[in-house]
Amino acid sequence: MEKSRKIYIDIIKIVAILLVIFNHTGESGFLAYQKQGNIYIQIIEMCITSFCKIAVPLYFMCSGALLLGKNEDIKELLRKRVLKYIIIIIIFTVLYYIILSFRDGGEIDINWILRTIYTSTTFSFSGAYWFLYAYISFLIMLPLLKIIAQNITGEVLKYILGIYAVFGGILPIFEKFMGLGGIAISIPIVSYQTIFYPLLGYCIDQNLIIENETKEQKIIGLMALISIISSVSLTLISFKHGEVSETYYTLLGGFVTIFTFFMMKKICEKRQYKFGKRKKETIRWISNCTFGIFLLHGYAFMTINEVLNQNRYYEAWIKVICVFVMSLLATSVLKKIPVINRFI
Repeated sequence: MEKSRKIYIDIIKIVAILLVIFNHTGESGFLAYQKQGNIYIQIIEMCITSFCKIAVPLYFMCSGALLLGKNEDIKELLRKRVLKYIIIIIIFTVLYYIILSFRDGGEIDINWILRTIYTSTTFSFSGAYWFLYAYISFLIMLPLLKIIAQNITGEVLKYILGIYAVFGGILPIFEKFMGLGGIAISIPIVSYQTIFYPLLGYCIDQNLIIENETKEQKIIGLMALISIISSVSLTLISFKHGEVSETYYTLLGGFVTIFTFFMMKKICEKRQYKFGKRKKETIRWISNCTFGIFLLHGYAFMTINEVLNQNRYYEAWIKVICVFVMSLLATSVLKKIPVINRFI
């Protein structure tokens, strides 16, 4: 199994978790541009913020690449995967709530916990667990997505990307400048990231999306650049008019995600010979810990935020490194404990 592992998937998972951590740095990092007086630095910070929004889409693309080609019956899927994530949501939501209750001197309300778990966790860093609910949605749809993925053609892929370009970029820009509300038409295959990104991840992994590599790579790269420029420009325009919104962070962001995923795959495959045994083992070890890092990084933030609390931009990156290392080491220890290692 280790021999069949794809190193580029491991590296993308590591990059994605670092982006997830930065997404949760708040005013010191992710939202720092809102208090930045220098327009040039503000634009750079906005570009970084916009780019970091590809974190979760990258995870879904990795999941699509890993799972859509697998033969797994529905009973096994529900028992081994869906049930696992339901248990994780319950355990870690309760843990967060108990820790926060003791820290802040609040009372434990069982009914509130149950309602929160059912409707998705939204308090403190447990708000990051919305991803687990989205991932369960993806897993439940997996048998259907496999049928689509394994029978998709290059022409259909181009059609899907065309639809995404219209509904994920052209229309929102038009609506912004024309002062219109959102169009009533919804296309689930491009508007639901639990469908769109897994399919693209599988297709790129199987080399279905690129026919003329140089030409199509340039087109996707150009669309990624347009995405960054558009999202930063519209966010800046909105901000200057007193509107603080994340609406435009992901404008055409699918192309940034696709381009990043494709380029990392291409680079890793071309430089495969440079990955020695020890380097591969280290990358795989960190990659295997990324889910645990996701689950635990909120606890690490609670500690780090008490030490680094000046809301300086460079502190945000120090926080990212510290939280990553702390969560990585904690996950590595927990993975050695029987039963627990099955969940993280």
